[in-house]
Amino acid sequence: MRLTRTLVAAAAVNALMLTGALAHTGSTSGSAAQVLDYDFYANGGPLFDQVSRAPHLTVGGVDLVLTALVGGQSADVALRWDGVGVTSGWFNSGAITRNETLVLTFSQPVKLATLALSLFADGIDHATLSTGSQSFALNCDRDLGPLSVFNFNGLTGQVFKLSGTGLLSGFRLAELTATPAVPEPSSYALMGLGLVGIGAVRGRRSRRA
Repeated sequence: MRLTRTLVAAAAVNALMLTGALAHTGSTSGSAAQVLDYDFYANGGPLFDQVSRAPHLTVGGVDLVLTALVGGQSADVALRWDGVGVTSGWFNSGAITRNETLVLTFSQPVKLATLALSLFADGIDHATLSTGSQSFALNCDRDLGPLSVFNFNGLTGQVFKLSGTGLLSGFRLAELTATPAVPEPSSYALMGLGLVGIGAVRGRRSRRA
């Protein structure tokens, strides 16, 4: 009898949470998702590289921290008027070259929409973008003057790595756009069901004690 009551209560809570989540989703579906535009190009910048270990930029309450790797070792981030790159010393160009990686770490998961690179020459420059176990070779989708733009159609992640892979590669991150990744309503429902189940088990244990 107790087990039956527990299952009924869990089903009721599950239904309520799912209904509430769907109602919340419906109230926002009519409006476009918040677009996070991290622009390192159009807003201008210094003529010469400004070097920093971990610069960050906050857009729409979502923080983006930039760090750099050269051959797997920590390096400096270089920022100037044509975008963000990587530098490992005085004689480095500041662009992202072979075996250099710009690490993009967001304060929460996002869905990556577009990535724009400056100084990227299709057929000469080669790069990869990776997040988790996913990795993508970058091939130019379209040129907008000095920029090469790549579309990712909502690639979800929190940490992205932009790496130069070509022997003659030398480019910079100019801009990226993304939207916050929002959990699906079913995720909330499952979470609620799990919490109810945990509560029921604890209640039975406490009564036995």
